[in-house]
Amino acid sequence: MPVGAPDGQGGGVAPLTVDMGGVRWILAFTGEAALARFAVARGEGDRQWPYRGVWGAALLDAAVPTVAESGMPCGVLVNAADGARGLVLPPVVGVVPEEVAVDRPGGPGSSPGPAASPGSFDSSPGAAASPGPLDSSPGAAASPGPLDSSPGAAGPGRQEER
Repeated sequence: MPVGAPDGQGGGVAPLTVDMGGVRWILAFTGEAALARFAVARGEGDRQWPYRGVWGAALLDAAVPTVAESGMPCGVLVNAADGARGLVLPPVVGVVPEEVAVDRPGGPGSSPGPAASPGSFDSSPGAAASPGPLDSSPGAAASPGPLDSSPGAAGPGRQEER
């Protein structure tokens, strides 16, 4: 399913990321309305937010390992301003490629016993489901659905993945 990935610093091909809880998170949105709620929550609703339509699998399989090369674990936040309606894809086995997962055998979050090592990403059941909602817009609506990734789809700053 295509998602919108806003351009990062400098407007290059790198996706927009935030660092939170020792993890670098790629931001992705299921529609322009979700991106607009994020912009308003940041107090930046009046500026253009260029983004490109990408397949979610491409973010997980290609972008996450590329961003993780910085040495910081990387996951994906979908609809970051939507609180509990958002989606957190943490850097764990079964979500991101195993070679960049924090809980891979021999990885930074692995340990010989059942307890997580100090300072590791907690992927255990009951761990916090979100690094923190950013929803500050009154009456934020549920996600409007997937982005229209067809050629010529309208939208401010619309760019297709190349």
